Amino acid sequence: MPVRLGWLDHAEPRLGRILAEAGAAPVVVPLLLAAGYHALVDIPAIAAASRTPGTTLAAAIGAHPAVIGAVENRLAEAGASPGAPVVLAATGSTDPAAAADVKRAADELAARRGRPVTVGFAATGNPDLAAAVRRAAASGRPIAVASYLIGPGRFADLIRDAAAGAGATWVAAPLGAQPGMARALLDRYLEACAD
Repeated sequence: MPVRLGWLDHAEPRLGRILAEAGAAPVVVPLLLAAGYHALVDIPAIAAASRTPGTTLAAAIGAHPAVIGAVENRLAEAGASPGAPVVLAATGSTDPAAAADVKRAADELAARRGRPVTVGFAATGNPDLAAAVRRAAASGRPIAVASYLIGPGRFADLIRDAAAGAGATWVAAPLGAQPGMARALLDRYLEACAD
């Protein structure tokens, strides 16, 4: 199937242009880890404005099991001890749905690891990442921070700096182009097509 990449802002080509060039019945799969403003407002508005016939909007990839597997892979690559307390670090959002999605991802990761995983937000929301790391470090054990981000950039730098400044022993890299991320995208596409 043909796959096109479209951006919401800060890069080209923009999603609206991609939809305008797509022909009939494109499926938009948001490469987003939480269903916040972009997934609930921006993308539907762009799709509606494009007037592209038959456009289908898939769910954001969110806490798909393959995404949680990708988080685990990055923790292992960072050298984190399997028994270390983990703080799942996300950018944060003022949208309660997005915060709930991050909490759901932490719960999924905790279920896989067999121990609690806490959440910390680097830009917006509570608890603040540095505070979450310090709270976890009160156990006296080395702390691992799992980046719940897709790629490098400003927010990845915020997470790295806040985690290191608060005393985290390991800070995992953003999820990037792992097979699990592709699996999650494909599954969301197939779910949207089945509806």
